[in-house]
Amino acid sequence: MKKEITKEFLRDHFRKHDSLTLYGVDGTPIIFTKKHKYVVEGGCHKFTFDTCEGLAEFYLKQHLSMTPNIDIR
Repeated sequence: MKKEITKEFLRDHFRKHDSLTLYGVDGTPIIFTKKHKYVVEGGCHKFTFDTCEGLAEFYLKQHLSMTPNIDIR
């Protein structure tokens, strides 16, 4: 008996798990993995990065800091 995969099933499954294994016609396992994207918002801009490396490059290029910097003149 073949089970249909619906959006609701996928949404519920990935809410509880990070991966889903499905099988091809010949029995080959195909693994789907939940991936998160990294989003930077601020200054009326929004940037999305697929990897930590891309986020780190942006971080270094923009001279960002993890601590607030107050410049009093």
